[in-house]
Amino acid sequence: MIAIRQFFISSSFWVSCSWAQVDSIEIIKHRHELNTIKDDKVIKTYRIALGRQPKGKKMERSDKRTPVGHYHIRRKLAASDYYKSLILNYPTAEEKVDAEARGVDIGDHLCLHGMRDYLYYLPSFLQRMHRWVDWTAGCIALTNDEMDELFEEVEEGTPVVIYE
Repeated sequence: MIAIRQFFISSSFWVSCSWAQVDSIEIIKHRHELNTIKDDKVIKTYRIALGRQPKGKKMERSDKRTPVGHYHIRRKLAASDYYKSLILNYPTAEEKVDAEARGVDIGDHLCLHGMRDYLYYLPSFLQRMHRWVDWTAGCIALTNDEMDELFEEVEEGTPVVIYE
């Protein structure tokens, strides 16, 4: 009897936790939006900050643009210089080939992240002001509270599509 009861408790726990997982993330740069998608429906929208030059496709490391394309979460970092980070598989093989053909360095690190570590003490309502200005080198930035939510909802391998 105890084993059966334990099975139902653990099964319902698994079911209740599985709703939080997202199927994919879409980022719409011109709207400064990050949407989490489950079963082809937007389940949550976050306002985001982008690279300092948000318009256009990322062409080289120093252009301060957020790239456009299809990626996936390569790694989850529970601690980074920017609170928590979701590292994307940027650049893709095609982007590397294109950059080499043009003779430029396209960079090698792109992520969704929270606020700089030295700003951790700011309350959430003040952290939200970071979205008034695009300030990253090309990454996608959220508040630390939002990053906590997103970090729990995604897994390594989650697809991320970035649209202009």
